[in-house]
Amino acid sequence: MPRYFWMAIEVGPMSWSKALGQYLCNRFPVTQFVPLAVFIAAAGLAPAPPGLLSEWAVAAALALILVLQFRLWDDIADRERDRISHPDRILCQSRDIKLFLIAALSLSVMSGLLLAWYHGQNARSAAYLLLCATLFAWYRLRPASTAPSLLNSMLILLKYPGIAWLVSTPGAAHDTPLLISCLFSVYLIFIIFEILDDHSLRQLAGANSSLLASFGLLLCVWVFIVLWTRPHAGQLPWVAWSLIMLGTLTLGLSDFLKLRDRKAARKGRGFFLVGLLVYLTVAIERSP
Repeated sequence: MPRYFWMAIEVGPMSWSKALGQYLCNRFPVTQFVPLAVFIAAAGLAPAPPGLLSEWAVAAALALILVLQFRLWDDIADRERDRISHPDRILCQSRDIKLFLIAALSLSVMSGLLLAWYHGQNARSAAYLLLCATLFAWYRLRPASTAPSLLNSMLILLKYPGIAWLVSTPGAAHDTPLLISCLFSVYLIFIIFEILDDHSLRQLAGANSSLLASFGLLLCVWVFIVLWTRPHAGQLPWVAWSLIMLGTLTLGLSDFLKLRDRKAARKGRGFFLVGLLVYLTVAIERSP
Protein backbone atom coordinates (compact mmCIF):
# COMPACT_ATOMS: atom_id res chain seq x y z
CA MET A 1 0.00 0.00 0.00
CA PRO A 2 1.41 3.44 -0.85
CA ARG A 3 2.63 5.58 1.98
CA TYR A 4 -0.01 8.20 1.15
CA PHE A 5 -3.49 7.01 0.23
CA TRP A 6 -3.99 9.56 -2.53
CA MET A 7 -1.02 8.03 -4.39
CA ALA A 8 -3.05 4.89 -5.07
CA ILE A 9 -4.19 4.22 -8.63
CA GLU A 10 -7.85 4.02 -7.58
CA VAL A 11 -9.00 6.70 -5.22
CA GLY A 12 -12.48 6.59 -3.73
CA PRO A 13 -14.63 9.64 -2.96
CA MET A 14 -13.75 9.53 0.75
CA SER A 15 -10.04 9.44 -0.04
CA TRP A 16 -10.49 12.42 -2.34
CA SER A 17 -12.13 14.41 0.41
CA LYS A 18 -9.38 13.47 2.83
CA ALA A 19 -6.70 14.46 0.33
CA LEU A 20 -8.30 17.85 -0.24
CA GLY A 21 -8.82 18.27 3.49
CA GLN A 22 -5.16 17.60 4.17
CA TYR A 23 -4.17 20.04 1.44
CA LEU A 24 -6.31 22.75 3.04
CA CYS A 25 -4.85 22.04 6.49
CA ASN A 26 -1.27 22.18 5.25
CA ARG A 27 -1.42 24.87 2.57
CA PHE A 28 -4.44 26.97 3.51
CA PRO A 29 -4.76 27.25 7.32
CA VAL A 30 -7.77 29.41 8.12
CA THR A 31 -5.99 31.15 11.01
CA GLN A 32 -3.64 32.73 8.46
CA PHE A 33 -5.73 33.09 5.35
CA VAL A 34 -8.97 34.45 6.80
CA PRO A 35 -7.10 37.51 8.19
CA LEU A 36 -5.28 37.76 4.85
CA ALA A 37 -8.60 37.81 2.99
CA VAL A 38 -9.87 40.53 5.35
CA PHE A 39 -6.72 42.55 4.63
CA ILE A 40 -7.16 42.23 0.85
CA ALA A 41 -10.88 43.02 0.98
CA ALA A 42 -10.27 46.06 3.20
CA ALA A 43 -7.82 47.46 0.65
CA GLY A 44 -10.41 47.20 -2.10
CA LEU A 45 -13.32 48.52 -0.03
CA ALA A 46 -11.55 51.39 1.77
CA PRO A 47 -11.94 54.08 -0.95
CA ALA A 48 -15.73 53.58 -1.01
CA PRO A 49 -16.68 51.54 2.06
CA PRO A 50 -20.08 49.82 2.09
CA GLY A 51 -22.44 50.75 4.86
CA LEU A 52 -23.35 47.24 5.98
CA LEU A 53 -21.08 44.82 7.83
CA SER A 54 -22.58 41.99 5.80
CA GLU A 55 -21.18 43.55 2.62
CA TRP A 56 -17.71 43.58 4.18
CA ALA A 57 -18.15 39.92 5.10
CA VAL A 58 -19.23 38.96 1.57
CA ALA A 59 -16.26 40.78 0.05
CA ALA A 60 -13.87 39.06 2.48
CA ALA A 61 -15.41 35.65 1.73
CA LEU A 62 -15.04 36.26 -2.01
CA ALA A 63 -11.42 37.35 -1.51
CA LEU A 64 -10.80 34.15 0.49
CA ILE A 65 -12.13 31.97 -2.33
CA LEU A 66 -10.01 33.81 -4.91
CA VAL A 67 -6.88 33.49 -2.76
CA LEU A 68 -7.52 29.74 -2.37
CA GLN A 69 -8.04 29.35 -6.10
CA PHE A 70 -4.81 31.09 -7.06
CA ARG A 71 -2.83 29.40 -4.30
CA LEU A 72 -3.89 26.04 -5.70
CA TRP A 73 -2.91 27.24 -9.17
CA ASP A 74 0.52 28.23 -7.83
CA ASP A 75 1.06 24.90 -6.12
CA ILE A 76 0.12 22.96 -9.25
CA ALA A 77 2.35 25.12 -11.46
CA ASP A 78 5.27 25.00 -8.98
CA ARG A 79 5.06 21.26 -8.40
CA GLU A 80 8.42 20.45 -10.03
CA ARG A 81 10.18 23.31 -8.25
CA ASP A 82 8.68 22.32 -4.92
CA ARG A 83 9.94 18.76 -5.30
CA ILE A 84 13.38 20.23 -4.57
CA SER A 85 12.64 22.98 -2.05
CA HIS A 86 9.46 21.61 -0.41
CA PRO A 87 9.33 17.83 -1.02
CA ASP A 88 6.97 17.32 1.92
CA ARG A 89 4.07 19.12 0.25
CA ILE A 90 1.11 16.99 -0.73
CA LEU A 91 1.18 17.84 -4.42
CA CYS A 92 4.86 16.91 -4.60
CA GLN A 93 4.16 13.49 -3.10
CA SER A 94 1.12 12.75 -5.27
CA ARG A 95 1.61 10.77 -8.47
CA ASP A 96 -1.76 11.74 -9.90
CA ILE A 97 -2.97 15.32 -9.45
CA LYS A 98 -6.16 15.08 -11.53
CA LEU A 99 -8.16 15.59 -8.34
CA PHE A 100 -6.41 18.88 -7.66
CA LEU A 101 -6.79 19.97 -11.28
CA ILE A 102 -10.54 19.34 -11.03
CA ALA A 103 -10.63 21.31 -7.77
CA ALA A 104 -8.73 24.21 -9.36
CA LEU A 105 -11.08 24.27 -12.36
CA SER A 106 -14.15 24.09 -10.11
CA LEU A 107 -12.89 26.96 -7.94
CA SER A 108 -12.16 29.04 -11.04
CA VAL A 109 -15.67 28.59 -12.41
CA MET A 110 -17.23 29.23 -9.01
CA SER A 111 -15.18 32.41 -8.54
CA GLY A 112 -16.28 33.71 -11.93
CA LEU A 113 -19.93 33.04 -11.17
CA LEU A 114 -19.68 34.64 -7.73
CA LEU A 115 -18.02 37.74 -9.16
CA ALA A 116 -20.75 38.03 -11.80
CA TRP A 117 -23.38 37.74 -9.04
CA TYR A 118 -21.53 40.12 -6.69
CA HIS A 119 -21.03 42.93 -9.20
CA GLY A 120 -23.37 42.19 -12.08
CA GLN A 121 -20.79 43.93 -14.28
CA ASN A 122 -19.29 42.49 -17.41
CA ALA A 123 -16.14 44.58 -16.87
CA ARG A 124 -15.25 42.79 -13.62
CA SER A 125 -15.90 39.38 -15.14
CA ALA A 126 -13.72 40.29 -18.12
CA ALA A 127 -10.96 41.50 -15.77
CA TYR A 128 -11.15 38.25 -13.84
CA LEU A 129 -10.80 36.23 -17.03
CA LEU A 130 -7.86 38.42 -18.08
CA LEU A 131 -6.15 37.85 -14.72
CA CYS A 132 -6.64 34.09 -15.03
CA ALA A 133 -5.39 34.07 -18.63
CA THR A 134 -2.32 36.16 -17.74
CA LEU A 135 -1.32 33.90 -14.86
CA PHE A 136 -1.92 30.77 -16.92
CA ALA A 137 0.19 32.17 -19.77
CA TRP A 138 3.01 33.03 -17.37
CA TYR A 139 2.95 29.56 -15.85
CA ARG A 140 3.33 28.10 -19.35
CA LEU A 141 5.89 30.56 -20.74
CA ARG A 142 8.19 31.24 -17.79
CA PRO A 143 11.64 29.61 -17.71
CA ALA A 144 11.58 25.95 -16.67
CA SER A 145 14.37 26.38 -14.12
CA THR A 146 13.65 25.05 -10.64
CA ALA A 147 15.74 27.81 -9.04
CA PRO A 148 13.92 30.65 -7.23
CA SER A 149 13.35 33.77 -9.31
CA LEU A 150 12.71 37.31 -8.10
CA LEU A 151 10.96 38.23 -11.35
CA ASN A 152 8.66 35.22 -11.12
CA SER A 153 7.69 36.09 -7.53
CA MET A 154 7.00 39.74 -8.35
CA LEU A 155 4.82 38.86 -11.32
CA ILE A 156 2.85 36.21 -9.44
CA LEU A 157 2.23 38.63 -6.56
CA LEU A 158 0.29 40.93 -8.90
CA LYS A 159 -2.70 38.65 -8.33
CA TYR A 160 -3.23 40.09 -4.83
CA PRO A 161 -3.95 43.71 -5.82
CA GLY A 162 -5.98 42.18 -8.64
CA ILE A 163 -8.12 40.32 -6.10
CA ALA A 164 -8.51 43.51 -4.04
CA TRP A 165 -9.81 45.35 -7.11
CA LEU A 166 -12.16 42.51 -8.03
CA VAL A 167 -13.91 42.71 -4.64
CA SER A 168 -13.93 46.53 -4.47
CA THR A 169 -17.20 48.42 -4.67
CA PRO A 170 -18.14 50.23 -7.91
CA GLY A 171 -17.96 53.53 -6.03
CA ALA A 172 -14.20 53.10 -5.59
CA ALA A 173 -13.75 54.02 -9.24
CA HIS A 174 -14.87 57.57 -8.40
CA ASP A 175 -11.61 58.07 -6.47
CA THR A 176 -9.13 56.38 -8.76
CA PRO A 177 -5.94 57.84 -7.20
CA LEU A 178 -6.91 56.54 -3.76
CA LEU A 179 -7.94 53.14 -5.12
CA ILE A 180 -4.68 52.77 -7.05
CA SER A 181 -2.72 53.80 -3.95
CA CYS A 182 -4.43 51.14 -1.83
CA LEU A 183 -3.90 48.46 -4.47
CA PHE A 184 -0.26 49.45 -4.99
CA SER A 185 0.37 49.31 -1.25
CA VAL A 186 -1.04 45.76 -1.19
CA TYR A 187 1.46 44.78 -3.87
CA LEU A 188 4.38 46.42 -2.02
CA ILE A 189 3.47 44.73 1.26
CA PHE A 190 3.39 41.33 -0.43
CA ILE A 191 6.78 41.98 -2.04
CA ILE A 192 8.28 42.97 1.31
CA PHE A 193 6.81 39.92 3.02
CA GLU A 194 7.81 37.52 0.25
CA ILE A 195 11.46 38.60 0.31
CA LEU A 196 11.64 38.66 4.10
CA ASP A 197 9.88 35.32 4.48
CA ASP A 198 11.69 33.36 1.76
CA HIS A 199 15.36 32.83 2.64
CA SER A 200 16.16 31.58 -0.89
CA LEU A 201 14.81 34.80 -2.42
CA ARG A 202 16.86 36.93 -0.03
CA GLN A 203 20.03 35.33 -1.39
CA LEU A 204 19.34 36.44 -4.96
CA ALA A 205 21.02 39.41 -6.59
CA GLY A 206 18.77 42.43 -6.41
CA ALA A 207 16.68 41.15 -3.50
CA ASN A 208 17.95 43.69 -0.96
CA SER A 209 17.59 46.60 -3.37
CA SER A 210 14.06 45.45 -4.25
CA LEU A 211 13.25 45.24 -0.56
CA LEU A 212 14.56 48.74 0.15
CA ALA A 213 12.78 50.17 -2.90
CA SER A 214 9.49 48.54 -1.89
CA PHE A 215 9.80 49.84 1.65
CA GLY A 216 10.56 53.37 0.46
CA LEU A 217 7.67 53.31 -2.00
CA LEU A 218 5.33 52.02 0.70
CA LEU A 219 6.18 54.99 2.91
CA CYS A 220 5.58 57.33 -0.04
CA VAL A 221 2.19 55.72 -0.67
CA TRP A 222 1.20 56.15 2.99
CA VAL A 223 2.18 59.85 2.82
CA PHE A 224 0.20 60.30 -0.40
CA ILE A 225 -2.89 58.70 1.15
CA VAL A 226 -2.60 61.01 4.19
CA LEU A 227 -2.42 64.10 1.97
CA TRP A 228 -5.11 62.86 -0.42
CA THR A 229 -7.69 61.97 2.20
CA ARG A 230 -7.01 65.10 4.28
CA PRO A 231 -8.15 63.71 7.64
CA HIS A 232 -10.69 66.00 9.22
CA ALA A 233 -12.72 63.87 11.66
CA GLY A 234 -11.11 65.07 14.90
CA GLN A 235 -7.90 63.73 16.39
CA LEU A 236 -8.46 59.99 15.90
CA PRO A 237 -7.34 59.82 12.25
CA TRP A 238 -4.16 61.76 13.01
CA VAL A 239 -3.39 59.43 15.90
CA ALA A 240 -3.96 56.44 13.61
CA TRP A 241 -1.72 57.88 10.89
CA SER A 242 1.01 58.60 13.43
CA LEU A 243 0.86 55.00 14.62
CA ILE A 244 0.94 53.80 11.01
CA MET A 245 4.10 55.75 10.17
CA LEU A 246 5.79 54.76 13.42
CA GLY A 247 4.82 51.11 12.98
CA THR A 248 6.05 51.01 9.38
CA LEU A 249 9.41 52.55 10.27
CA THR A 250 9.84 50.28 13.29
CA LEU A 251 9.02 47.12 11.35
CA GLY A 252 11.24 48.12 8.47
CA LEU A 253 14.23 48.95 10.65
CA SER A 254 13.80 45.79 12.72
CA ASP A 255 13.61 43.52 9.67
CA PHE A 256 16.51 45.16 7.84
CA LEU A 257 18.78 44.84 10.87
CA LYS A 258 17.97 41.11 11.11
CA LEU A 259 17.90 40.41 7.39
CA ARG A 260 20.31 37.48 7.59
CA ASP A 261 18.41 35.76 10.39
CA ARG A 262 15.97 33.22 8.94
CA LYS A 263 13.58 33.30 11.88
CA ALA A 264 13.71 37.01 12.67
CA ALA A 265 12.92 37.97 9.08
CA ARG A 266 9.47 36.43 9.44
CA LYS A 267 8.40 39.62 11.19
CA GLY A 268 7.43 40.82 7.72
CA ARG A 269 3.92 39.72 8.67
CA GLY A 270 3.61 42.88 10.75
CA PHE A 271 3.30 44.95 7.56
CA PHE A 272 -0.08 43.34 6.92
CA LEU A 273 -1.34 44.60 10.27
CA VAL A 274 -0.08 48.11 9.54
CA GLY A 275 -1.70 47.97 6.11
CA LEU A 276 -5.01 46.87 7.58
CA LEU A 277 -4.88 49.84 9.95
CA VAL A 278 -4.34 52.11 6.94
CA TYR A 279 -7.35 50.75 5.06
CA LEU A 280 -9.63 50.84 8.09
CA THR A 281 -8.57 54.44 8.81
CA VAL A 282 -9.33 55.42 5.21
CA ALA A 283 -12.67 53.58 5.39
CA ILE A 284 -13.62 55.45 8.58
CA GLU A 285 -12.76 58.78 6.99
CA ARG A 286 -14.69 57.92 3.85
CA SER A 287 -17.76 56.55 5.62
CA PRO A 288 -20.90 58.65 5.08
